[in-house]
Amino acid sequence: MEARWDQPRPDTGGESQADDRLVELCHDLRQYVAAGLLLTDRMRGDEDLPEPVRRRLSQANDQFRAVADLMSAELADGSRADAWVEVAGLVERCAESARLATGTQIVLEVHARPRLAGDAVLLSRAVGNVLENACRASGPAGLVVVTLDERDGCVWVAVRDDGPGFGRIPDGRGRGLLIARTAVVQHQGELAIDDAPGHGAVVSIRLPLVHTPAVRG
Repeated sequence: MEARWDQPRPDTGGESQADDRLVELCHDLRQYVAAGLLLTDRMRGDEDLPEPVRRRLSQANDQFRAVADLMSAELADGSRADAWVEVAGLVERCAESARLATGTQIVLEVHARPRLAGDAVLLSRAVGNVLENACRASGPAGLVVVTLDERDGCVWVAVRDDGPGFGRIPDGRGRGLLIARTAVVQHQGELAIDDAPGHGAVVSIRLPLVHTPAVRG
């Protein structure tokens, strides 16, 4: 089975109200995220803390910073210019976040370290949602394999899980993939879903290295 989402879906109504609520929520959360960043940032004397504590503080700071970036993107007024994105580093950060949140083992197979002109927040949203769905499908005892490669003028990210297969896990997966697909389409890319050999599913993201920047708010 394969499902390909290449065209934007129509507005089903009520989306503008949901967007307004999201903006309001981001406004309300800003001070709490800022406080979290401040509390987990490196401070004088931190070098005396045990190494596991310093590592956890650093991981927490990374998560707060990711939330701050997402909120800034939602609150941005007007279009955001593309910048060079180190795709391998972005995938590695998304994988670490998913591993911390779910406990699922994630194996990275990095065959190339391409740079892509794009929106790092949108790309993180795409990869992060695909990884979240894969980890939920596999479960804490499962395995997710992420492959990154570059060929034919495109960046390819494939996420394979060992879960029961697409459409056979609890509700919620479709929403995450819709969010991912929207971000991919805004980079003139493509998201495809296939059954993995044996069992599980593979979600593949193809992103052209050269594209016409889209207007993103």
